[in-house]
Amino acid sequence: MSKMNRILGVILVLAVLAGMVTLGQRHRIDEKNKQVQLIMDFRDLKDRQDLWQQPLNEYLRKLEEAGLEAVAVSEMTLEELVRRGEVSVKTGRELLEQERYSAEESPLPIDRIKEDRVYVTADDQELLAWIQTELSKRWGSHRVELIETSQRSFLMVRGTRSSLLQRRLGFFPSDMSLIADTGLDIIPLFHHYEWVTEEHIKETFAFLQEHGNISGVIFESRTVLGYPNRIETTADEIKKREAVFGIIQPGDTLLGSVPLNGMERLLDLVSNNAARVYWVSRGITDNTVPPDMILRWMNSIEEFNVRMLLLRPFYSQTREETAADRNIHYVRSLKATVEEAGYQTGPVGPLPDVKVHPAAVLLLMMGIAAGAVLLLRHFAHVPMGWVLGFLGVGFFCGLLIIYTDQPSVIRNPVALFGSIVFPALAIAALLKNPWLTAGKTKNRVAHVLAGARFWLSACLVTLMGAVIVVALISDTRYVLEVDYFRGVKVLYTVPLVIVAATYSWFSVYSQEKGVSFASGIKTFFGRRITVADAALAVVIGAVFLFYLERTGTVAISDFEWTARNLLDQVLIIRPRLKEFLIGHPLLILAVAASVRGVRQGLILLFTAGAVGQLSMMNTFVHIKTPLMNSIIRTANGLWLGLLIGVAVVLLGNQCLLWWERKTGAGN
Repeated sequence: MSKMNRILGVILVLAVLAGMVTLGQRHRIDEKNKQVQLIMDFRDLKDRQDLWQQPLNEYLRKLEEAGLEAVAVSEMTLEELVRRGEVSVKTGRELLEQERYSAEESPLPIDRIKEDRVYVTADDQELLAWIQTELSKRWGSHRVELIETSQRSFLMVRGTRSSLLQRRLGFFPSDMSLIADTGLDIIPLFHHYEWVTEEHIKETFAFLQEHGNISGVIFESRTVLGYPNRIETTADEIKKREAVFGIIQPGDTLLGSVPLNGMERLLDLVSNNAARVYWVSRGITDNTVPPDMILRWMNSIEEFNVRMLLLRPFYSQTREETAADRNIHYVRSLKATVEEAGYQTGPVGPLPDVKVHPAAVLLLMMGIAAGAVLLLRHFAHVPMGWVLGFLGVGFFCGLLIIYTDQPSVIRNPVALFGSIVFPALAIAALLKNPWLTAGKTKNRVAHVLAGARFWLSACLVTLMGAVIVVALISDTRYVLEVDYFRGVKVLYTVPLVIVAATYSWFSVYSQEKGVSFASGIKTFFGRRITVADAALAVVIGAVFLFYLERTGTVAISDFEWTARNLLDQVLIIRPRLKEFLIGHPLLILAVAASVRGVRQGLILLFTAGAVGQLSMMNTFVHIKTPLMNSIIRTANGLWLGLLIGVAVVLLGNQCLLWWERKTGAGN
């Protein structure tokens, strides 16, 4: 080993140690972050209360006994009140036409009706007064007029009926009184209003607090309440009640978070006291049975670090259970499953703030730079000046991450760069190892041992890189996926190109054939393309496109979903198919075939084998997943991949022996 390589190796070891310290801190926080809150949408329960066959407050108490901890409460709209039959909203034109063409008498004095106005009526005068107060705040008092006649009182409003029906009126007093009778926590679903004032924010929180404990807040609209100039007031009210800021995850992929105007500012103000919220659609629940729905929730908890589950009730009944009993059993089963998995149910506590120490940031950045230099040295001579330049750039980028106001601007591309460098370095170093072509043997034990040893050395390099890269992005914003690792498809593509190029022009195999880089390029581009070449290119291209499509978070078939659940049940945490079925076995096979003297198709085997290394790196850069889960997933992939790889090598040997005996090729 050269002196330069020793120096770079020392830097890498120091970076790995810094990474392990950082990841140890993150693991301790993961272990504390075990609270899961079960929440149900109050509007769903209210809209179908006839199904529960009992007063809603009694049914909510039964759900609480089963394990429900909170209800999510939305602000009321006129449309919802119309659907409940508590108010009527009609345009002046509709009322005039009713008077002219219908035998039914108009409910309002015809002489007070104007065609271009909207009219709101209610039998309950207190309700009408509440609507007037809330509409005046949100619509403008000059646009809302209370008209009192000898027949009845009503509201005359300027505007269109459609926009009026969608207007949020605030939290409905009678609903809140019903919730207060149950003892359940309240999770308000806020909407933002441009006119909002500090007084309104404080009054709203105080009103909600009168009816129950506010254990979390969620923002339904794409804007934080109080944005842009009143966010501090919202944050103060949240902190005063020790509530958690619930960040909604996209329901289709659970990747990242639904963006909110003012979200990062609010996170700063509440000291990152937030939790990921999974909120399934009504359609998903309607088309899923409770056991499968519980599996979906558990996947969101264990894989995506979700801590607030916003459930939808089941409306249909079965032969054995009414709809009411079905939901009670559903909540009870979910609670039991969550607790059996090692979590606790209850209000989500504050997430300790995770920060990477500045000294660790500098070491990690230097480690990535050292890895890049080591990779580059497999292709060309790197002068000492260039080495120092790489290390200097790494150190400077570390300073930018520490002192800039937007560290993710630097950290995200650097993490992607590091995630490409180390898997590529693992395979490139393997392909440059002279032991691969030092001798040929038909000893099956030698094939297995060589395949396992070289494969393991590649895995160790990749895992060292994973420690460095993941530690760099192990802070709260990445755990919550407000910031998240970007470039998964690049990670799964670029290293394969590097591996293929290394094999073709820089490996021990190119040296064995006496191919230099210049002559190899000339031969490659000067070669005549045959029909067989074209057909092979089409096949490889189709496989590659399918491979790219399957990277990242994608929809999966029912069969694959069932297979994944089975693996989770058997192995606690399922390994990735790309690792134990494809990457690891093929890399072991590539080395074993090389030691046996096979040269045909090795480039494809090594390139496909690199997928296992990329998948391991991708497993760890999913920061939202608890670190121990990623470690167990990777360990399961390693031992399963090793077993399958050994089996493939032994089977391949038998096939080759049979072929040699049949053709006489071995003589």
